[in-house]
Amino acid sequence: MLQSWRQKLIGPAAVAVFAAVWLSSGIFGGSDEGNQADAGRAAKAPGQSDTWVRTRVSHARPQSKELVLRGRTRSKRSVTVRAETVGQVASRPVENGTRVAIGDLLCQLELLARRERVRESQDAVTLATLEYEGLISLREQGLQRELSIAESKSRLSAAQRQLAANQLELTKSAITAPLPGFVEETHAEVGDYLQAGSPCATILNLDPINVEAAVTEQHYRSIQVGSAANLTLVDGRKVKGAITFVGKQSNDESRTFPIEISVPNPDFEISSGLSAEIQIPLSTHSAHRVSMSYVVLNADGEMGVRTIDNSRRVRFHRIDVVKEVGDGLWVSGLPEEVTLITVGQEFVAEGERVEFRHQIRGSTAQ
Repeated sequence: MLQSWRQKLIGPAAVAVFAAVWLSSGIFGGSDEGNQADAGRAAKAPGQSDTWVRTRVSHARPQSKELVLRGRTRSKRSVTVRAETVGQVASRPVENGTRVAIGDLLCQLELLARRERVRESQDAVTLATLEYEGLISLREQGLQRELSIAESKSRLSAAQRQLAANQLELTKSAITAPLPGFVEETHAEVGDYLQAGSPCATILNLDPINVEAAVTEQHYRSIQVGSAANLTLVDGRKVKGAITFVGKQSNDESRTFPIEISVPNPDFEISSGLSAEIQIPLSTHSAHRVSMSYVVLNADGEMGVRTIDNSRRVRFHRIDVVKEVGDGLWVSGLPEEVTLITVGQEFVAEGERVEFRHQIRGSTAQ
């Protein structure tokens, strides 16, 4: 990004445009003075040898340096719910897009035969219980052998196990949602015969929703799990989240590390697959807001701005970009209060004495 700014700053087209703006800006205080300007320097005030520039007093404000990434929303979990037993689908009360809660019915397998088997098992348990209790009573009277009692107890236990198995089979006939979400896809129709493992429906869980992105080697160590993140979705909505995962293995081709950000989404308003801009605050700096037109390069190719000190001498300050905003930059490297040269910075040199006009709360002062 800094390289592109440097190209903009030194491009001949930019210099030509700036010169045109300079000559037409009225900085010389009148048309007569403007007509006296030469092509390489700003005009001189009558009776003076100093160059005239336009300035602005700027005060620093705290700003967070941000890492800006591009990402995409992804569902936290997606589950295909499958049958645990065999049977014909008797009903399917959900369609694609239906919102479901835990335990909501997705597919119902036929019930009649299963209910009959449960009743038969209950009757078998009742009969085996009566037989066993009768033998116990006869034993107390000395009329029954222990072997007969043991065999009866075994038959009772078998009947109870069969009842439990049939009741479980009846329960499995109802295929229900194991998590809240949306039905993303249905796989079975009424009348279909499902085997154990056959799919009924796929549920998409969107709360929380993940945002996946990648961070470069340069910034990899600047972020940590638990750090806050601000996101702007493709439709303009702004949401907040927290970093939940930072990968330990970089991509061999891009040399970037995967990260995941978790964003609360209780109403499922954020869909999966949306583009998002991610801003991750890294550190706070004392910064000034400047226009790109204020920025120049010194002889060493360093990016900075020109200011004037109390003796009206030009000073160059190297700057670091904290963050980019729509109409300029937030930069650090300047004093808390500074007088920025806003027009004429291209035509003055370090240490040169200048005259200036600047704006203070809407009034022009010299």
